[in-house]
Amino acid sequence: SVGGSGTLMPAAEAELGFSSGGVVSEVLADVSDWVEAGQALARIDATALERAVTLAEADLIAAEDDVEKAKSPYSQLDVSEGYLTLEQAEMALMAARESLALAREPSVCLYESVVDLEYEYSWYEDNYYQEADEYEAGESSREELDAASNQLRWAEERLTEALACPPGPEDVALCQSDYAWYQGRYSEWGGKYRAGEISQERLFALSDRVQAAKGRLDLARQAASEVNNSEAQVGQCEYNLQKAQEALAEVRSGPDAADVQAAEAKLLSAQAALEDARLTLEGATIVAPFAGLITRVEAQAGQTVGAEAIITLADMSRPQIEIWVDEVDAGSVQPGYEVEVVFDALPDDVFTAHVVRVEPELQSVQQAPTVLVYASLDEKPELPTALPIGANASVEIIAARAENALLVPTEALREIAPGEHAVFLMVDGELQMRQVEVGVMDYVYAEIISGLEEGDLVSTGTVDTG
Repeated sequence: SVGGSGTLMPAAEAELGFSSGGVVSEVLADVSDWVEAGQALARIDATALERAVTLAEADLIAAEDDVEKAKSPYSQLDVSEGYLTLEQAEMALMAARESLALAREPSVCLYESVVDLEYEYSWYEDNYYQEADEYEAGESSREELDAASNQLRWAEERLTEALACPPGPEDVALCQSDYAWYQGRYSEWGGKYRAGEISQERLFALSDRVQAAKGRLDLARQAASEVNNSEAQVGQCEYNLQKAQEALAEVRSGPDAADVQAAEAKLLSAQAALEDARLTLEGATIVAPFAGLITRVEAQAGQTVGAEAIITLADMSRPQIEIWVDEVDAGSVQPGYEVEVVFDALPDDVFTAHVVRVEPELQSVQQAPTVLVYASLDEKPELPTALPIGANASVEIIAARAENALLVPTEALREIAPGEHAVFLMVDGELQMRQVEVGVMDYVYAEIISGLEEGDLVSTGTVDTG
């Protein structure tokens, strides 16, 4: 066995703190308190953290909805509405094309003939008034005047019949030319009227024809405008039809892989954000990871703290003994060896432990090379809870144990071969060498398994074997 001294220490220690900083709202444990696993030890104000979890949960629900929409973007109702919209667009285009065809229909009569008849009527009109002037001057006969009057009436009838046919959209240029001609003629006749060459009645009649020409020009322009509007309507309907076809194709094509992938990526991000928010909220409460003894508390309610450790929890379920062993005894200590422990505070009680670790490096204690050994106390008997961490104890590390054994002093043994021993036995006043089987042995005594009997006298001194 190896003797030494040691101190009581926990099997493990946990340095506990909040996952994020904040204002401490309550401290639920104090130094020397025994706590259970899962017991809350301290909390910080978690209002903002709870709000962050709520927002993250809402974001997750929205992300899940987006994934569902991306995977099933359109319903059967959307498909039906797509077909209906397409049908309506086709019907609207058909109606617009029919309206355009009607607007483009030319006038039932050639407007060039109308212009020719106007020019013809104006010639016969001039001819009639010239004949009338000559008749009054006695230079022309009544027959010639009547003939000119009949020709003017015939030209007026033909022109009136032609004017009953309205101009078409293709007659805008002719109507503009006709109106310009009448304007020029009216200007010319205005000069003649002022010169007394024509009567006011003739000037007023020409003014009516100017206004009529203006009316025909307006009708032609209106017809042309209707064509333009119809063409624009056809273009719009063609565009609407194309969009309806594209929309129906999209509805029938199903989900877009890129949209689904993007929505799923956002869902993963929302899930991770919620997990982080929940972990942060959980970190607002310090919870004991195991049952043990509180050995340090460095915070109080109202104090602002960071993420540093503020509570130390010691695991005393299987406390350990920290033992310092002299260098010369290091070879006699191995993991698993039994240790007898007697605490200074409990001198009448013997506790048992077993070596769990032997440090591989020597350390200097009071300038003496020593080996640090850790031994775990057995569950029975239990240590009193009042025994403080760091309590001093006397220890004995037992490599092997022999009970009711036959012992001889170690110095009585003689090694006659590797692993073989003998002793000098006193027989009838003389020393005789006898080989023995040795069991457990330390620096003081050796167990004799065979070769000697209780009461035999052996020599521990030097013997001359001659």
